[in-house]
Amino acid sequence: MSGDDRKRKLKRYGDDLARFLSPKPAEPVPAKSFEPAPSVAPGSRPSPGPRSSYAPDPSPTMPVVSGPAKNGVGLYIGTSYVLSQKSFADGLISINRERNAFLKVRDDQSTNELISKMGMMWARVNEKLYVIGDSALKLANIFERSTQRPMQIGVLNPLEHDSIAIMKIIIGKVTGSPKVKNEICCFSVPANPFDTYMDIIYYQGILETILSDMGFSPIPLNEGYAVILSELEGESYTGLGISCSGGMVNVCASYKSINMLSFSIAMGGDWIDNNAATALAIPVDKVTEIKESGMNILSPKNREEEAISIYYKHFIHYFMEKMTQVFSVNNKAPQFEEPITVVFSGGPAVIGGFMDAVNQETQKLRMPFRIKKLTISENASATVAHGCYKNAILLA
Repeated sequence: MSGDDRKRKLKRYGDDLARFLSPKPAEPVPAKSFEPAPSVAPGSRPSPGPRSSYAPDPSPTMPVVSGPAKNGVGLYIGTSYVLSQKSFADGLISINRERNAFLKVRDDQSTNELISKMGMMWARVNEKLYVIGDSALKLANIFERSTQRPMQIGVLNPLEHDSIAIMKIIIGKVTGSPKVKNEICCFSVPANPFDTYMDIIYYQGILETILSDMGFSPIPLNEGYAVILSELEGESYTGLGISCSGGMVNVCASYKSINMLSFSIAMGGDWIDNNAATALAIPVDKVTEIKESGMNILSPKNREEEAISIYYKHFIHYFMEKMTQVFSVNNKAPQFEEPITVVFSGGPAVIGGFMDAVNQETQKLRMPFRIKKLTISENASATVAHGCYKNAILLA
């Protein structure tokens, strides 16, 4: 971004907005006990008070559709986004989402006034003030900063000591309070990765504690299997469900609704963003903004899109190759007699050209099963949340 462009942006938000951000992200500090304060109206002004408090912002929700009112909440917890699906007494079903990101800002009077004026989602945790969600990304891009992330490669980020408190706020924002005591909340968890070691047990335990403290009855559900439940009812829940996220790719092979094999691959959208940002010498969140503004990885239009396309193609090749390896060497892998449907979901899968690139890879690789249809779910970003919701209302 040129100096003139930067000045124009700053002018739009007010000359004093530059003081809004700390010069650099805060060093991690040991987390203290966290108790969320009651919700405050969007745009309310932070004021000195409890160690932890927050106010939501009017972040966009996905379209509301009609459906029967049932108890149970589906919750997708991804490295980049957190989404929930639930129904209400009036028969409406909604899908709420929030970006899984935050940014430390200065806690002073002018900052408080700006938070109030701009209607941001904020949180004060352990005497530090954070902007949360989409607002964090917006500010980071204005000042060529990078957002902080509560999660990394599909699990909690160990370098952010306030990550649990931030996660609790974001989850509370998208789920709201239980409709009934101990309402079932079915939440997504990744499978053990094939290509590295990762501790899923601690991560799952933290999420169960957060949801229990909120008054829910938490039920974990494999992320890839949630795709099966959401998309393959017409195939008798037989086929392959693949969830692409910011941190990893989750794969589940199911036969007649039985989870036959689940695994993950520790590479996702964040890997693309980080490497493209390094190659281009621009902030990571700028790469994210370019990706999400609409582009096609098979027809890049400029230097930035070219870099993103190169890393995207490598990402697709890598996880398709690893997936083929798992099915070839794992004796638990199902031997499908008939051709199967392979369905993709998740934010990284919605970029233009993704399915065409996947198709190209399947032609190069010797897949250990025959493919009847290679497709992407209709609402790819919300597929896992929908699968979790279906499981929750079934259990309820």
